[in-house]
Amino acid sequence: MQYKLYNLQRTFNLTNIVMAKFLDISARQYAKKLKGIVEFTNDEMFDIAKLFNKNIEDIFLDRGRQNGDKKKLFEIENFEERLNYLKINF
Repeated sequence: MQYKLYNLQRTFNLTNIVMAKFLDISARQYAKKLKGIVEFTNDEMFDIAKLFNKNIEDIFLDRGRQNGDKKKLFEIENFEERLNYLKINF
């Protein structure tokens, strides 16, 4: 899941339908990309970054980090620290 992109959309009240139209793809295809099932193309990532006036790395998570790092989460022994990590990274 591309959580950073999802949060940006919500901040600016942009639906998946609006984002799909912006990228000239179907809403279903956009949803798959947002969920991490299908990758965004480089052109799509650049267009989205320009739209939000941000760098690509400020919006998109690499495929290995899209769903957070569960291994690292479980290595944290202190429960409160684990919850904080969970809130920040997932």
